[in-house]
Amino acid sequence: MVNTGKPSPGCFACRSRRIKCDTTRPECRKCRKRGWKCPGYRDLNALRIVDETQKQFTRFSGDKDGADDGPGVSPNKDIIIRQYIPPGERSSPSSTTTSNRTMRMMSPGPPPSIVHSYPSPVSQAAETPQHSPHAACTPRSPPSSAAAAAAAAPGRFSTSLSSSSSPSSSSQWSMEIPRCIGTPVGEQVYSYFLSNFVQGTSLRNHGYLDFLFPLLANEPPGRDHPLPLAFSATAMIAFAARQKVPDLLPRAEAMYLRALEATFQAIGDPRKARDNSTLACVTLLTTFEQLRPSRPSYQKAEAFGSHLDGAAALLKMRGKDVFQTVVGRKIFLILRSLLVSRSICYATPLEPELYNLTNSFTQDPSQHRFATLSLRAADLRVSVERLLGGWGLGHTPSAHPPPRAAVEALLRDADALEADYAAHVANLPIAWKGMTVRIMTADDPAIMGGIAYVGRVDAYIDMFICYILNWARAARLYVRNTALRCRAWLLGPEEGAGDYRDGPEYEASRVLCEALIADIAASVPYVFGAGRAAAAAASGGLGYGPDAGRYQPPSLAGVFCMWPVFAAASSDFASETQRTFMKRTLKYISDEMGIGQAAILATYNLRSPSMPIAFTRMKQFEQLGKPLHGVASGAAAGSTMASGLRDICKTTGSIIYSPPPSHSRPRVVPLHIHEQPELD
Repeated sequence: MVNTGKPSPGCFACRSRRIKCDTTRPECRKCRKRGWKCPGYRDLNALRIVDETQKQFTRFSGDKDGADDGPGVSPNKDIIIRQYIPPGERSSPSSTTTSNRTMRMMSPGPPPSIVHSYPSPVSQAAETPQHSPHAACTPRSPPSSAAAAAAAAPGRFSTSLSSSSSPSSSSQWSMEIPRCIGTPVGEQVYSYFLSNFVQGTSLRNHGYLDFLFPLLANEPPGRDHPLPLAFSATAMIAFAARQKVPDLLPRAEAMYLRALEATFQAIGDPRKARDNSTLACVTLLTTFEQLRPSRPSYQKAEAFGSHLDGAAALLKMRGKDVFQTVVGRKIFLILRSLLVSRSICYATPLEPELYNLTNSFTQDPSQHRFATLSLRAADLRVSVERLLGGWGLGHTPSAHPPPRAAVEALLRDADALEADYAAHVANLPIAWKGMTVRIMTADDPAIMGGIAYVGRVDAYIDMFICYILNWARAARLYVRNTALRCRAWLLGPEEGAGDYRDGPEYEASRVLCEALIADIAASVPYVFGAGRAAAAAASGGLGYGPDAGRYQPPSLAGVFCMWPVFAAASSDFASETQRTFMKRTLKYISDEMGIGQAAILATYNLRSPSMPIAFTRMKQFEQLGKPLHGVASGAAAGSTMASGLRDICKTTGSIIYSPPPSHSRPRVVPLHIHEQPELD
């Protein structure tokens, strides 16, 4: 492994600014001098390299019958796959040298006494700090003969290329493993998943799914345990989707079904249902549904909802017991963010126990405040669908109009929540602030595989901070949509009642939403590497040139930003340039990063709040008994997310809204009302 130097003990702010830190505890003097709140220091003990290869080989090689629990762990598999080399590094001399060295290791005919054993990806990731996103994909040197002998029995996560002392086994390896394979497929799959979803992608946190390390290490050997099955299935689907390996998809689906069955059995056991490994299995299965390539058989972004419902039931059953371990607390944070985001987007009610657990959970004050505000935003989203329902999935239109007082109270709640959001964002510490590092023009090279972007690029010291802030911006967009829907309903459909787009309230909402959308759009280039290229250029490195674009964002970046990007692209207040950029971003996340859920979101043609308001207008006219005539047109008639909109369009033939005033306003969906002449 290449020595990348001693890890810096400096604080996060000094390391991000690339200056020398005085490492004063508890706060850095340089941060204090500038009036910043020092973000703190990372745990240097977690960066220590401890050789536990022999221990992990012994742990994971106890089940000889589990050869089918992972990809490429058996020589009789026919999947031929090239060595995983990032697109930006395929032409570099270093990658060519590595590939040639690997090919020499794979050439047939080694002496019988030499054993080339590749360690387990789990133990490899636990031993090696992540110096680069692709460090885990490079084969390491063969271990000692004692370690190789201990790895002779294949385990669940270890694959070995050995020439046994038996001539028959040596010929078997030579015949069935093609020479074109650089690294065994199992090694590539697990290394890719660990570097993209498990290991640290954040300065403040060690990783996203890093709770898998202790759980997998403590899992007893066996081929029917749900956690190894769920881990293998999710790793295979992630690798196959991004690296375009269709031969691996059926095996990933088969492994997923086995993991699903084993998880159901574990949930039925009272003791296993309260274990962290069962909760981790549900989290992995949810991730599998997010990564699964989009097909006509499951063209719903809500396919992962059943797993989230199961996770909510497990959290409700365990209660505060989930906070007793670090692993349980990390799983709770991930599941809470998934549950809240689904509730905001789909108006799905949350379990009351989730509010109690959030109030009892101790975490960073800024992050905890964002969590409580997002819970209130989810409640508001559910309430508006219950009152003015029929637009969100799972909410049927009410036959009777809601009480006017209830709609007015909901409007006040929306305005109060927006005021709380604005106050909290204004008082955030400097570590939570985005910083503009570049202004991209039309002359700059395109980013993300040829997507043109013009505007500012905002950088953050932490991808997780960017994720939390973007979700807060998306939630505020939904809160403003709720307020505008309430104002439009209160005005009523009668002629002369006025337009909800008149007045200072709408103008303030327009200015706010345009700023939120601009912030979301400015964070996208940073997430996908434009900010890093700009920093390299500013420091004298190669930002844009022959070596530009070599940064390959982890797939987790696509998972983090696809829902906020979708919320911004669906807003009435996004310009056509912004909407096109964000739609292409969703396509990039789907096609290039292998996030299948983004492909479904890219097909939606929604406009908010104009389409929900038009839907409510139709229901108001129906309740007044007024006949509707005309032809439905625009994006509202072709929406795929409005569950009952097509049927209503067939019945009524039109979508209703008040005609816009004479002054200029950005044109939205063309919705027209046709008056029927009265008969004498």
